[in-house]
Amino acid sequence: VNNGSTLAFGDVNAGLGAAQRTVLLRNTGTGDLDSLSVSLSGADAADFSVATFPPVLLAPGEESSFVIRFTPVAGKTSTATL
Repeated sequence: VNNGSTLAFGDVNAGLGAAQRTVLLRNTGTGDLDSLSVSLSGADAADFSVATFPPVLLAPGEESSFVIRFTPVAGKTSTATL
């Protein structure tokens, strides 16, 4: 997922299940990426959770991933900011 792009979860029945998406992080720079963290915000942020977290440090050339879980509680479109 590039900055400003969308991570779509498709149709998920409220109260009946969840969907997960894996987000890949890649350090293409020349220095360490440190103090990495993941947070969710927005009106529907409670419908989403971080299922797995990335490492705190990513050295140049390294990549890692984390998982976002979507568990809707109402029959509506949900959005949040990562």
